[in-house]
Amino acid sequence: MQHSTDGYIIDAGWYKSKTSDWEQSHGDWQVDMMRFPGGFKPVVEEIHQQGMEAGLWFEMETVGRLSEKFQDTESLVQETGML
Repeated sequence: MQHSTDGYIIDAGWYKSKTSDWEQSHGDWQVDMMRFPGGFKPVVEEIHQQGMEAGLWFEMETVGRLSEKFQDTESLVQETGML
């Protein structure tokens, strides 16, 4: 019996991190060009050539303290007294 995979999800680690601490630097969601020198296009093309849909992991609801976005307090959901 053959099994097929419909999709391939690129998991955590695709995004650029200013430090080696990915847990604290996520949230800017910029492609790490060292890991993906051609960006996502060639990777997605290869995934499609293999007959799969491409997906991308990220958590829009979280921002690490070391990310640039963490300093953009106007864009963050806040609870009075939390920040």
